[in-house]
Amino acid sequence: MLPGLGDARYLVALFFALAFYGSVLVHELAHTVVALRYRLPVKRIQLQFFGGVSEIEKEAETAGREFWLAFSGPLLSLVLGGLFLAAMQLVESGTVPGVLLAALMLSNVVVAAFNLLPGLPLDGGRMLRAVVWKATGNPMTGTVAAAWAGRLLALCVLIGMPTVAVYQAPAAGTTSILVDAVLGRCCPPSSGTAPAAASGSPGCASGCRSSARAAWPGARSPSARTPRSPRRCAGWRPRARADW
Repeated sequence: MLPGLGDARYLVALFFALAFYGSVLVHELAHTVVALRYRLPVKRIQLQFFGGVSEIEKEAETAGREFWLAFSGPLLSLVLGGLFLAAMQLVESGTVPGVLLAALMLSNVVVAAFNLLPGLPLDGGRMLRAVVWKATGNPMTGTVAAAWAGRLLALCVLIGMPTVAVYQAPAAGTTSILVDAVLGRCCPPSSGTAPAAASGSPGCASGCRSSARAAWPGARSPSARTPRSPRRCAGWRPRARADW
């Protein structure tokens, strides 16, 4: 999106990563502030590779407090997305600040939307638990309903993402489909792919290696290579077992 940056693109990517983790920290701080407001002890905030978590050692006493405790994080992520969207109006869209602000706006909206999915252990699942708790008067009923909703969401992810990968690469193997569902395809479809990659039997990664090996001038297949005897330096002799 920003051609001509050269090695400076790594600094831009690093700044985005740090700013994004700062946004995740703000998301978790929202949970922490509301928990402390309700006199719920918070042990710590953990920032992990895929996000963060606030370790609250005690559950909320009412369904309303449970709802706002869960909703505070996604709400603040949406507020951050709105602030980044407003800041985008002050800079040009094709510049480094414009691209960074757009990426931060989009990432915060995605974090909020993902956390609002109605299934445990997401914030949306805790909100669903609070709603069922309020409707039935039983917190355990809310927990069971939110847990089953979380299982349904997980099933949709396990089936939906590989299904999308199958439509993108119908000839790929099972392992490639599962990997592609998470990481994406490593070989875009083209008419110049090697037969091994097109058949899908060795997988996409080996297909990439096969096509690269075939395109290299003078490359030989592993079966065509002649074995070489080990080099022996001057004065070399096999040692007797007693010397070992």
